[in-house]
Amino acid sequence: KFIREFLNDWHGELKGYKHLADTGNYPGATEINSGTDQIAKLLAVRENFEFFQSFIRVKDELLDLSDDMHELKDFYENQKSAWEKLRKAMYEDFVPNRQELESDETARKALARIDEILKAPRPYGMLKEVNGLISSIAEVKTSLLEKRRNDALAPVDKKIDQIKDLLDKHNASSDLRNRALKPLQDIKKQIQQEKSIPNIFYLTDKANTEFDNAITLIESEVEEKEAKAVVKVRPSSITGIKYLESEDDVDKFLGELKKALMDALKDDKRIRIE
Repeated sequence: KFIREFLNDWHGELKGYKHLADTGNYPGATEINSGTDQIAKLLAVRENFEFFQSFIRVKDELLDLSDDMHELKDFYENQKSAWEKLRKAMYEDFVPNRQELESDETARKALARIDEILKAPRPYGMLKEVNGLISSIAEVKTSLLEKRRNDALAPVDKKIDQIKDLLDKHNASSDLRNRALKPLQDIKKQIQQEKSIPNIFYLTDKANTEFDNAITLIESEVEEKEAKAVVKVRPSSITGIKYLESEDDVDKFLGELKKALMDALKDDKRIRIE
């Protein structure tokens, strides 16, 4: 009875770990599945003498399982949070920035070590390294992220200033100012809050597109508001000269043409040459 109850306790603990291990995101699946199968076979033996015979026959396997149980129990009851912290940092934070991070030797070595831990079939003894590894990479990432963020913000600020100057030049309405500036201002806020270096590069490209869109928007609004009258100019009708036969004729023709064109510009007209 004592042995059966003891094995039942082990079986219950292993089943509790199994649902996590079977996701592939936690270690110990091989030992857990092997242990539950082994215990289930023993407990299925109902006759006592045969049960003791089976128990003694798998003594070595049970001793190995006892060691596994110690490691698994310690992991799932004490180390699981460290494991989850490591996975979260790696896959949500470091992997998206890995290309940049690996340009730094300290971060590159730490990332390689994390890879070893996450792929190890029995990572239990390595988990004491978790906090140190995460801290060393996070420090490098913070430095790189700050640099990339500042590098991205400077040109975005310049684009915002250029759009403001253009809006001021045309005494733009508050509605036009908002439509022209808001997309770039939103991108600036996103860059200031962004934690992914690749996303900062993406936002930088997006800022270039939104800058062009703002210029097009302003020009279309201004052209509609400040549309100029068009005057047609036919050079041959400017003077009575039909033929140019000397340098003086050319100078006279060009002088009269220039005067006619300049007069049209002074009247704030757009000239179309025919």
